[in-house]
Amino acid sequence: MVERRNSIRVECELFSSFRNLDSENPGRIETAVVKNISRGGIKIRFDNFVPLENRLYIYLPLPSHQTIEAQVVPAWIVELPHLGKYEMGVRFVNIKSEDEAVIEGFQYQALLEKMPFRPHIVKDLIKDPEKNNPNSSAEN
Repeated sequence: MVERRNSIRVECELFSSFRNLDSENPGRIETAVVKNISRGGIKIRFDNFVPLENRLYIYLPLPSHQTIEAQVVPAWIVELPHLGKYEMGVRFVNIKSEDEAVIEGFQYQALLEKMPFRPHIVKDLIKDPEKNNPNSSAEN
């Protein structure tokens, strides 16, 4: 399988919510748990099925930061029958540049907790994940 992501993902467990803009009740708020995050999108776990063609509006409170609000579109969805839930990968389609910077700061802090003595490597991973990808086809 070929990795197509162009930004690093950080594992997390953050409570969030979203509205399904294409449902019969677009004002209804659903709860979700964010399982990982990148500048380009997130993976969420939630209770009710959402069709792939639907647009969502997500509310993502990050620790020590403001709540990020963004429109997202699903990239994939899988059912987790053993949990009675679904997981979905979504891509940001309408997000403020300052919110992208907040996500990058959150990623930096999360990775720094895992690698406290390697801040220069963490910074490089977030800025240019291809630079540190052993599977990258770029030649040096």
